[in-house]
Amino acid sequence: MSTPAEGSFVAYIGDEYTPERLTVGDRGRVVVAGTSASHVVWQDGERRGQITLTINADLLPAGHPAPIRVSAAAVRDVFDQEGERAVFVMLRDHLAAFAPWVEEAVSSVATRLSTDEHVAQSLAGLTENERADCLSHVAASLFVNVLAGGEL
Repeated sequence: MSTPAEGSFVAYIGDEYTPERLTVGDRGRVVVAGTSASHVVWQDGERRGQITLTINADLLPAGHPAPIRVSAAAVRDVFDQEGERAVFVMLRDHLAAFAPWVEEAVSSVATRLSTDEHVAQSLAGLTENERADCLSHVAASLFVNVLAGGEL
């Protein structure tokens, strides 16, 4: 397999007699993709909920499996090795349930931005749909920037 996408689902097709104790057909999600090997959190098999660094040639794209519970130790390892972005990828299935609250928060900020005199004047040359799209994008970007500790 070429380099898999982060967050994609894969099945193991490599040698069954490895120190990683993986079995052909074990399914998992790519947490961090590398050019020759990727960190995979396994959904089933003996390594369920654990992460291994697996050679990409031993991985095959697979369908979307059911969400899995990831162990705290696996999260600690991934955070220490790859950082918060990789933890987000590990928890993506579970976090999808929070999307409506995120959308609500972004919408609320976009509405407040639209009532700001300077912002309203700045966007006056846009159509209503363009303004709405722009305000949503600005609001979402503002969230990301503020939470990442960035400068405005």
